[in-house]
Amino acid sequence: MKITLFAMALVLFISCDTEKKTEEDIDYVAKNEADIQAYVEENNLTAVPQ
Repeated sequence: MKITLFAMALVLFISCDTEKKTEEDIDYVAKNEADIQAYVEENNLTAVPQ
């Protein structure tokens, strides 16, 4: 029983690791804006920036 509780606690602490934040480093707002501007230019569209 003690081994089971220890194993469950170990899994809980390992799964709650907060050091892995790779996707938060990417600025998706700027990336999306650049993609939209490129699409508008490639397709000769007129857009009014907000």
